[in-house]
Amino acid sequence: MQLASDSPGQPLTEINLEAAIETLAYEYLEDTHPGWEINDGAFGTFVFSVSERSITLDHRARFTDVDISTHQF
Repeated sequence: MQLASDSPGQPLTEINLEAAIETLAYEYLEDTHPGWEINDGAFGTFVFSVSERSITLDHRARFTDVDISTHQF
C-alpha cells in the first residue's frame, strides 16, 4: 500500500497492510481521544466490519479523580 503525505510534494510511503491498518487505528484514536496514553491506562477495541464498511471504536478511559473542597465560615 502507499500512504499519501499531508504535505504536497512529499513522496508516497509504501507500507504493508498490517502497518496501514495500525496507522489508521492510531490516527482515529488520537483524533477522538487525544492523550489516551496518559492517565491510568485507557483501553479499547476497534471493530472493522467489511460488510458494513465501517470501523467502530469502543474506548474506555481510566483516570483518578480528586474532589477537594475548602469552606471557611
